[in-house]
Amino acid sequence: MRIAIVSKIPMFPTTGGNRARVLTLVQALHAMGCEVFFILIPSRQLAVFDEEKHVELLGVHRFVTLEFTPLARIRDFAKKAFYSIHYKLYKKIKRKAALRSSPDYLFEREITSSINDLFKIWQPHAVVIVYVHFSAILDSLNSSIYKIIDTQDAFFNELTAEAESKGLNRADKIIAIQDKEADYFRSILPRANVDKVATIGHITTSSERAVLRQNCAASFVGSLFEANIISILYFVDDVLPAILKEVPDFKLYVGGSICDILQGKEGVIPLGKVDKLVDLFEKGPILINPIRAGTGLKIKLIDAMALGLPVISTVRGVEGLPDDMVQCVEVIDDDDAAAFAAAVIKMCLDENSRATKGDQAFKCSKFWNERQRDGLRTILDEVKRVLA
Repeated sequence: MRIAIVSKIPMFPTTGGNRARVLTLVQALHAMGCEVFFILIPSRQLAVFDEEKHVELLGVHRFVTLEFTPLARIRDFAKKAFYSIHYKLYKKIKRKAALRSSPDYLFEREITSSINDLFKIWQPHAVVIVYVHFSAILDSLNSSIYKIIDTQDAFFNELTAEAESKGLNRADKIIAIQDKEADYFRSILPRANVDKVATIGHITTSSERAVLRQNCAASFVGSLFEANIISILYFVDDVLPAILKEVPDFKLYVGGSICDILQGKEGVIPLGKVDKLVDLFEKGPILINPIRAGTGLKIKLIDAMALGLPVISTVRGVEGLPDDMVQCVEVIDDDDAAAFAAAVIKMCLDENSRATKGDQAFKCSKFWNERQRDGLRTILDEVKRVLA
């Protein structure tokens, strides 16, 4: 089966959860025998982008980066500037007024003809559009192509319900990353379309456990994203001092662009870009997940569990996980900094506790992964039935 993916999010370097999500989707499709084509839409994401690795994964004839004409670049810049200013002006004083009334408010329609030209050559059986913001692409496609939106997130803080519903209605199948968001999508869709929604969480690629060093250290990984900034500063300012008081040699190893705001912080070792998560996790063999903002599934948490790391998380940080997965995580109330510190200290000093939680995490992730793969297989089977 031939599957085309259209995304503004590149896969390499894999510096954020959304990139990891796209990468593991491609890898899972490959493992299921699909031929995957990939179209990358111009965006600021391309400022950090490794074209060579994309070609290595997909093949030179299956990967294309689109380009805007000079006029389209000007339009794109103007739209983004306008909506950025509008959002900042209204989000505090008139929250509802800040919501966008169209899912297409940043979409540059010029790219549709280029996409259609590529599809005439590739002849895909199905197309996956990453993010509802680019769902307008589906309007221009041949009706014989099965249309999928991988939502990545719910945008009730950005789009009106009517706008998000309009974008989702363009698809034959809507993939939510967690059940809570799937329920939201069903609530805003026409009753006839609620069966279009399926949940497929992050699919991990790890098959073996990391070799965890026995030392007093933990890890955190994230991009320079508002929710990550709020969360890591809460840990560094409110939780870490109590840990260092009891365990003076404790170290927090941090990967990703979030390191830009953590230089010079006591007990924190910013590593910057990390090519392989396992390298970070082997230095800090406990994942801290002190999430206090943001939506969606916490992909770094799933990746850590798949490598056998014990995880300490806020309640907000495990949103979207089923109960059987949550039971494998040490969960602390969102605002209880003292309890979070105590949990980290215990995990550092108690090897048995660390090993038990690591074993639980690894076993849970295996069941989790198979459920997500089964969900993807179900969609592929549906594509085959429609095409038959």
